[in-house]
Order: sequence, then C-alpha cells, then structure tokens
Amino acid sequence: GSGDRLRALAVTASGAAPDQFPECTAQLREILRECGEQTAAYVTRLEKERAGIEQALLDFASSLEKAADSGDQPIKSTVERLRLLSQSPEARPLRTALRAAADSVERGLEQLQRQHRLAVVNFQREIVSLHRRVDPSSPSPLQGQNEAFLDRPSLEMRLRETTPGKAWIALMRLRGFRMLCNQPGLDAASQVLAAFLARSRNTFPIQAVLGRWGTDEFVAVFPPPDASVSPMAFCRGILEGLSDPYTCVIEGRTLRPAIDISGCIVDTSARETPAQVLERVEASLLRI
Repeated sequence: GSGDRLRALAVTASGAAPDQFPECTAQLREILRECGEQTAAYVTRLEKERAGIEQALLDFASSLEKAADSGDQPIKSTVERLRLLSQSPEARPLRTALRAAADSVERGLEQLQRQHRLAVVNFQREIVSLHRRVDPSSPSPLQGQNEAFLDRPSLEMRLRETTPGKAWIALMRLRGFRMLCNQPGLDAASQVLAAFLARSRNTFPIQAVLGRWGTDEFVAVFPPPDASVSPMAFCRGILEGLSDPYTCVIEGRTLRPAIDISGCIVDTSARETPAQVLERVEASLLRI
C-alpha cells in the first residue's frame, strides 16, 4: 500500500546521494497523488452509501406514515359507530359501557400515533446523524483559505528559526469570528477569512509570513521596519488597515458580521532565545 511505499521511500531517501533527490521527490509526489485519489474515491463511496441509507430510511418513514393513515381510518370508523350506537334508545342500558369502550379505543389510537411520530422523528435524527458522519470527510469551505496561512506547527518552526532581534511578530485576534463560523456558517466565515487574508497581504511588508495560530488567532512575522517607527504606532496602523467593516453574501443577502480585530506587536530582543520568544507570543495572545 501507500504506507509501505512511503516507508520504503524514506529509507531510500535517507541514504540517497544529492543527485538522487529529484527522483525521490518525483516518487513522493506520485505517492501523494495516489493517496489523494484514493481518499477522494473513499469519500465518494461513503457519500453514495450514506445517500442510499438515507433514501431507505425516508422510504421506511413514508411507509410508516401510509400504514398509520390506512390503519387509523378503520379504527376511527369503529369508534364513531360505537358512539352513535351508544346514543340510540336501544343501547341505553349499555351506553356507559359503549362510551367507555370508545374512549379506550381512542386512547389506544392516540398512543399508537405518538409511537409512530416518535419512530419517524428517530429516523429523521438518524438521517441527520448520517449527514454529520459524512460531512466532516468532505472538503470544508475554509480549506482553501486555511492553506493560504501557515499552520501553528509551521509557525512555531519559523519562529524558532528566526534570529531574535531580527523580526517583529504581529499577533491578531478576530473577535466574532468563532460565532460567525456557527451562525450563519462556514460559507460566511470563508468569505471573511479571504478578505482578511487579502487585507493582510496589502498591509504587512511583502516579506511577511502569515500564519494561523488558532481558530480566531493570526500571526505575521516580518523584518522590523524603519527604526523611527515604534511597535505601538506600527500596530495601530496595521489594525486600522484590517478593521474596516467586513461583508459577505449568503443566499443573495449581504451581511455585515460584527468582526473586531485586536492585536499587538512582539518586538523580539537579541538577548532572547527562540523558546523565550515563543513564550512571549503565547502569553501575549492570551491578553489580546
């Protein structure tokens, strides 16, 4: 399988000469391409299986409704006949018993209807559950935007490789973004994230490395600007450039989500170690 081929390639690459690296890289790309195709095929198959099960559940729920409708009518007719019979003069001695029988049948029918409704609701919940099991395997609307930012492990590696005193680190928090992911949803969050990325590219120096530390936490690493610019003044200018109102279009409606951006600049010192810089970043993110 692909796992065995990757392990074999790792062994080969570890002892390969420099002129063999291009071949190893080509093999790695081929393995990754095959893994991507296998993953896509698996997700497609899972989606088809989910759709089949969902349709079966819908058909079963529909048959339950039809069975309930067809089964209820004879019982209702019987109850009506019992009540009419209890009102006749001939049935006067049995009137109380007939009415009690009609009431008992009606209560039993109501109980069956409640059980039927509960069964249908349970099937509908199962259908929703199937959607939730499959949907996380499908590509997220945020996936493309996430790929534009370094992830946290890559950011930490970049910070460890950065010479202290030779970089500024901008920390930003998008307040309201977590709520936006839930309501109205990931489509709106993706649009806001794309706008934030575009503004960041236009606001920070061209050498800046942008990364995502958490759900609503973002980091930019870049060389210090002119010595006459203070971190506080630079941060104020950055936040002004990023904090203009954000808009997104959902189902033809233009929304203006409440996004508020707070941030600070970590001005690294030549006396600090990379580990100390990381500690300052983590501590500062908790404060913004």
